[in-house]
Amino acid sequence: MKYQLNFHQTFAPETEALAQLLRVASSNHEYLSKEELSSLTMIPTGEKSGKVVPHIYYSKAMGLVDFDKKDNKYSLSLTALGDVIYQEDPFLTEDLSKIICHYEMSNKYAPTLLWSYLFNQYIPVSGDAFSQNSFSNAVTREFDSSKVNLSPLRSFYTAERSFASLNFLSIENDEFIISAHPINRVYRFVYAYFLLKNWEIHLPTQSEITFTELTDTLGFGNPFVWNEHTVMEVLELLQDQGVIVVNRQLSPITIIKQVSSDYCLSKLYNFLI
Repeated sequence: MKYQLNFHQTFAPETEALAQLLRVASSNHEYLSKEELSSLTMIPTGEKSGKVVPHIYYSKAMGLVDFDKKDNKYSLSLTALGDVIYQEDPFLTEDLSKIICHYEMSNKYAPTLLWSYLFNQYIPVSGDAFSQNSFSNAVTREFDSSKVNLSPLRSFYTAERSFASLNFLSIENDEFIISAHPINRVYRFVYAYFLLKNWEIHLPTQSEITFTELTDTLGFGNPFVWNEHTVMEVLELLQDQGVIVVNRQLSPITIIKQVSSDYCLSKLYNFLI
């Protein structure tokens, strides 16, 4: 399910609020109104707007929770990914946790249209530096919408209470400057998890895929602003870990899966000191 372009109701996600929803989802599966959730989490809300509902949708897009809605009440539950994060980093203080949230929000198939469009369609064509106005105009054309609010996306990557520590975005003279995520060996199972998870969802019958399918069909690496050379470096890292085998005898090269995404999920935090 794709979200409406302005599902966020002008609010950027805050890690403290996301952590509070993780806590509720871990123990309380009752149907709760946004006011009841606000009371449990201290996330502010109001009659017509507020931060509770946008954070529910953010947490869903980040792969942290599932929810069911009935009579304007929400029942939250942890996903398998959300459960691992809640056990390892319940307050979402680690950049490893934040990079996971970012990737889920901005992968090719994410329900969050603005994030997905930026990293999978706009940056590959326009490069890593562009004016906010040019991006806004492109979004308006792409989604045939005259009401695009870029403020939550800006704050997502620049506000300290959000995801600024990832250093993806800086703003100079009204220009967006995007920085690629540098390969971090500590995150090797994060990279493996997202590669295999999307592979299992979108190419489920294939145990071997081409490099082209990896980059074009799965969009692997786009949320990290990786070029093909960097993707190859990561594949070699994952091959050394026994996650995949890279077959260079074919053109294009192929990647052979050796383990499942569930195997990688259980090891996301293994190398974090």
